Amino acid sequence: MTVDPWGGVQSYPQISRFQGGLTLFHTILSPGRWHPARLGLTFLCISALWAQGTGSITGVVVDASESRLPGTTVEVTNLDTGVSATTTTNEAGEYTIPLLQVGRYQLTAVATGFRTHSRSGITVELGRAARLDLALEVGQVTETVEVVGSIPLVESESSTVGQFIENKMVTDMPLNGRRAGELAALMGNAVTISKGVIRPRIAVAGSRGDQQQWLIDGVNSSNVALEIPQALFNPPVEAVQEMRVQQNGYSAEYGNSAGGVMTIVSRSGTNQLHGALYHFIRNDKVDARNFFSKSKAPLRWNVFGFAAGGPVIKNKSFFFVNNEWQKQQIGVTNTLTVPTAAELNGDFSSTTSAGGVLTRIFDPISGSANREQFKDNIIPASRLDPVGTKLASFYPGPNREPSNRAGANNFVGNRTNALNLSTLTLKADHHFSETDRLTFRFILHDFPTHNTPVFSQPAADPFGVETDRRAFSYLFSEVHNFSPTLINDLRWNWQPRRFKLLALERDGEWPSQLGLLGVNGSPFPRVTASGFTAMGRGNQYRVQTPINDTHIVDSLTWFKGGHTVKFGGEIRLSRNQDDLRRWVSGNLDFRPQGTRLPGAGNTGDAIASMLVGWVHRGRVQEYDILDRRAQYYAAFVQDDWKVTQNFTLNTG
Repeated sequence: MTVDPWGGVQSYPQISRFQGGLTLFHTILSPGRWHPARLGLTFLCISALWAQGTGSITGVVVDASESRLPGTTVEVTNLDTGVSATTTTNEAGEYTIPLLQVGRYQLTAVATGFRTHSRSGITVELGRAARLDLALEVGQVTETVEVVGSIPLVESESSTVGQFIENKMVTDMPLNGRRAGELAALMGNAVTISKGVIRPRIAVAGSRGDQQQWLIDGVNSSNVALEIPQALFNPPVEAVQEMRVQQNGYSAEYGNSAGGVMTIVSRSGTNQLHGALYHFIRNDKVDARNFFSKSKAPLRWNVFGFAAGGPVIKNKSFFFVNNEWQKQQIGVTNTLTVPTAAELNGDFSSTTSAGGVLTRIFDPISGSANREQFKDNIIPASRLDPVGTKLASFYPGPNREPSNRAGANNFVGNRTNALNLSTLTLKADHHFSETDRLTFRFILHDFPTHNTPVFSQPAADPFGVETDRRAFSYLFSEVHNFSPTLINDLRWNWQPRRFKLLALERDGEWPSQLGLLGVNGSPFPRVTASGFTAMGRGNQYRVQTPINDTHIVDSLTWFKGGHTVKFGGEIRLSRNQDDLRRWVSGNLDFRPQGTRLPGAGNTGDAIASMLVGWVHRGRVQEYDILDRRAQYYAAFVQDDWKVTQNFTLNTG
């Protein structure tokens, strides 16, 4: 089922049009410790961009002789919301109407002694400063010249290199996960490193992965608290109006981005009430079996939800809501190497190399250089260590023929990675008057995961894990026109979230059950044996809470003659309290050296070393709680000067 196309949808404004900037950045890694500030001044003579969640129209008005017409009234009206914006051409006959929410528009130009000029079929796109020049005909104002139909609007006001995805492509594209981040794969300037409905990783224009600035509705949606510009929100396509990827040449507004800018605008309501229900299904019943698996890995993937939007007060107030759930169970087939039943009992009389040569096992306590081989290559019961024997007993038994004589790849099993994802998006837009517009947008992103084990004992499984992840975004945006030539745009966004990673059966007091001494943790320890699959989680415990990101952006735009001067700044405050206990129950490493004859080849076995209690290395890793804080400040000023009709100079 596909979602109903939502005409031109509102996304209230933010001017973001500046090239240079003064940036001050400092970070606190621990309370009371300030790191050196870095101060940079950048001057860029490149064209700017009306930006983050809006677009603009600019041009000149002339008569039949191409003489400029100052004092012409130019009005644009959003055909979906009925909201209008009006300006007057300056003494050079030039006009600019900024802060237009993306959508379909009609433009009307009125001047004394000339026919009214009306043009429809105008589409304002995200982050685009479109140029539309008008030629008026002599006549009565009551006479109207109408131009109907879509027309190409030349983007001559920006040198930014990027790619745009409009609403129809967003909603109609058959995406596997139905998430906006997947759209980056369609763009020639972006390379997908890894896909995922939670957090995609991309590289833009040859940059490193996770170096993009992610913006939703003009505010940060990146992981500021960790100082890594990775995406925090990957919204459903049904909640997205438009999307743009900028690869280079972007304005100094994005000075903290090292590798591109991903800009997303969420949908808003219109004067028409729209609604949709949808459900996308994938199931293993229609899949083929993995060639190496005895049975098909389970797959259950359901994406379903609803979207609705419309007017509260016609031409003034609008709402939009989207709630989507993803119930995902993706089967994974693992081919592993485990010890045989004979080896678990200490019998290595049939253990050989890949070439079929017996692997001899030596007693580590019989000497260092001249060790004695165990009789018949069997470890006697008196030499079996109780802790090592108990650890080895958690390995599953082989269930398939090995791929070589050494016994490699002798176990195959299916497991499931389960995701219960839900995303709620709420948006309200209200026009108090032509001089005041307010927007509130809320996102709740809840995405816990549960990876089931492939071992019969979940605690010892190296893949099984549970995560609890939840993120919020509260955005308030207000645009105020002090006068037709002085406009202020203020945005405030708060993003609280949490992250918990927990091993399965983590409360089992496993070190005590296994007989490990000097270990205070409760999860199953991490156990590695060379040549065999590991046991236990590599990361046993991690809790990050509270995590808070605050983003405040304010900009003031002044139109004077042929100049558009914009100045402002932003503040980003973040905190991340991290409790990491990676190996709180220990990490035990077993290698063949424990039962090897020094200097002799094809001797020793990691499982044999485990059975006799010969640990190559043991570690306990538990960190103090780290309370990280980061602060980022930036200021800018820019002047976009229309020197002539065909030449615009951008300095900042």
